[in-house]
Amino acid sequence: MQKWINICALRVLALLIVSLLVPSQPATAAECLGGGAVRQAISDGRAKSLVAITQAANAVVRGDVIKANLCSDGGRLVYELVILSRQGNVSRLELDARSGSVISVNGK
Repeated sequence: MQKWINICALRVLALLIVSLLVPSQPATAAECLGGGAVRQAISDGRAKSLVAITQAANAVVRGDVIKANLCSDGGRLVYELVILSRQGNVSRLELDARSGSVISVNGK
């Protein structure tokens, strides 16, 4: 039981450290949507839910999504995800919001 608690505490600490170390990059070409606009885009069918996008991302990079943004980039919606793997690697993924297809992967 103590071992399990220690493992959980280490994971929480790792997530905290990564969230502090991974700079939130202000979008240059993309403008990220707020909560209401995200809900509207999903209900309009212009974007998949975060659950569906996470499943698509985990097919490429296994791990926990520690940051997710839905952004408008050149007239199309994209999800920008930061994923922390169980090995402690940080990956940034960009996925098409409507199809869930991966546009780019950095740090894999």
